[in-house]
Amino acid sequence: MKKYQAALATSAWLILLLCACRNGGDAPQLQGDEQVSSTGDADVLPPVEVYDSVLGPVAPAVTEPEETPSPQQTPIPVAPFYPESCAAIKKARPEALSGPYKIYLDANLETRQAIDASCDMQTDGGGWTLMLSYNHKGGTTPALAARTENLPLLGSDILGEDESTKPLFWGHAGNVLFTKFASAKELRFYCRSSQNTRVVHFKTSESTCLAAARTGQGNCLSVRNSFTALTGHSASIPGNINRSDSNQLNFVLTFNPFGRTIDNAPDVMWSIAGDAGLNTWECDFGSDSAAFHTIHRVWFR
Repeated sequence: MKKYQAALATSAWLILLLCACRNGGDAPQLQGDEQVSSTGDADVLPPVEVYDSVLGPVAPAVTEPEETPSPQQTPIPVAPFYPESCAAIKKARPEALSGPYKIYLDANLETRQAIDASCDMQTDGGGWTLMLSYNHKGGTTPALAARTENLPLLGSDILGEDESTKPLFWGHAGNVLFTKFASAKELRFYCRSSQNTRVVHFKTSESTCLAAARTGQGNCLSVRNSFTALTGHSASIPGNINRSDSNQLNFVLTFNPFGRTIDNAPDVMWSIAGDAGLNTWECDFGSDSAAFHTIHRVWFR
């Protein structure tokens, strides 16, 4: 009898459920021991699904595995830089400015020696190394300084400064020292004086003049056929020269390296303590004296 009553109650509940679904109503709730699952197990709930109102169902977040760190790369070693001239510095660092730098004698040897050099990184493309500098005070006859171990540095541009008392700025590279700069292919000459307003400023790659500067033998006469005037050049030499004293050893670039002989007048010269017995200091003029202020400079590249 009890089994018949339970079956009848279940049938009635199913009829009510069917009617509610057809009429759009709510399903009746089971009470007490009527709350069972389809499997007969009580209180078994379906898995919860994460849901976003815009995106819909959202998959559970997945934790990414940590990336394995890549091995650190070994830094590439930087080769030592031993520039043998200002031109080498300019080539390696085109943005380099004019001023003092360290360059190296015998740069490719273990016995290399660092020295100071004045570099002109602007004129005619830059890369010029100062090898001769004499700012002479008129009326004086100081001795020259042929250097064997280092170069003069750039001093004052004011005419009349007596730099003979400042060894750092006074002197020139002798033959042996200049030979160490084997890469030098050009010379640049500059001078002016208080005697006139003309300026000597030119460059040359004339081979016999370069050889004379290295060996002390020969002269620079052929420069008249192989030079380029640079900014400010207004002098008559070297285009019209007919004189160049030869075989002056350490003084090839100081003792009348080029000038013009004029009848019945002093020769128009580049002269730094030149002319034996006269000690002349001249820049595109002839005075046969040391009466005027002069500035003479030579650079190589």
